[in-house]
Parts: sequence; structure tokens; C-alpha cells
Amino acid sequence: MNQRGVTLIATYLKKRPLGRIVQVRPVDGDDYIVAVEDRRDGRTQLIHSSGDLRRWFDSFRHGECLIPTAGICARCNKLHVDRDVDGELLAHCIACAGELIEVGAEMFLREPEVSD
Repeated sequence: MNQRGVTLIATYLKKRPLGRIVQVRPVDGDDYIVAVEDRRDGRTQLIHSSGDLRRWFDSFRHGECLIPTAGICARCNKLHVDRDVDGELLAHCIACAGELIEVGAEMFLREPEVSD
């Protein structure tokens, strides 16, 4: 999606509160991915093309919420498709989630410091 398309989406969502833009991510040159938080269920939809936008708008007409196809990792900011057992996208990619678990385990297993 080009910069003009991003501007049109932002203007439209300002007038009709279907969702809110939470991130605009540059892909290449004048190409962007827009992350829009759906106000119905709080899921973040990634919109990269007019087809993505059309599917999201159609979901309002049909009265159904879409399950996002991809997400942006909250830690490394990369695109990912990692899901939990219920099929929902994880907030972090598997690599970052593993690192967070490793750091948490190290902190938990660390011996408490003895003070005199």
C-alpha cells in the first residue's frame, strides 16, 4: 500500500471508528503495511493491499471478525505467523518468546544474593 492509501485509511478511520491504526511499517520505497486494531475484538489486522482492506471491510458487512493472517512481534518488530494452540497469533514470534522464557528461567533460578 502506498503513502496515499495509508492516508486515505487514516482519514476514513478518523471519521468512522471501525478500528485504529496502531502502526505503519515501511516495506520498500513507497510501500507500507498498516496495522489496524479492530475495535470489535481488539485483534490487529495487517493491511498491505486493497484486497486486505476489502476483506476487513466485508467482515463488518457480514458481521464476523477476521482472524489475522500475520502479526508483528512486539519485541523484535518483525512479521510472524506464529500461533498458539487455539490458532490465535502470539504477541511475540517464537524466537523472541523462547529468549524471554530463557531470561525468565535464569532470573527465577538465580541464587538470591546474601547480604551481611
